[in-house]
Amino acid sequence: MIKCKVLHAIYTVLLLHHGPVLEFSLCVSQLPSCCEIDQIILHLAKNTTVEKFSLFMGVSYNHKLPKSFFSLQKLTHLNLKNCAVELQSTIFRFERLTSLCFHNVSITKKMLISFNTQELHSD
Repeated sequence: MIKCKVLHAIYTVLLLHHGPVLEFSLCVSQLPSCCEIDQIILHLAKNTTVEKFSLFMGVSYNHKLPKSFFSLQKLTHLNLKNCAVELQSTIFRFERLTSLCFHNVSITKKMLISFNTQELHSD
């Protein structure tokens, strides 16, 4: 239950924060994947100002990113560790992305290409 308290505290601080959130980093290497992380990501997605996002999960926890993650359209820097990126029906583009770092991330080739800049997505 410690994980719930820690993540709930983080979520509460985010809810009380007024103003933009430009950078968010969460390292939960000792905690398992859980829905509280998804709630934090959902809140950040509603903020729409996040430019730098990092999520580090423990080695034995491969956290599947929620659909709301793909609403972080202003991302310039993304750093993921021990996560799974899966999205099948929604077309998304991270056109501002300049830095991408994946460590032990489960992702399809098609999804990886979607993270690339707009040169690959010219209409």
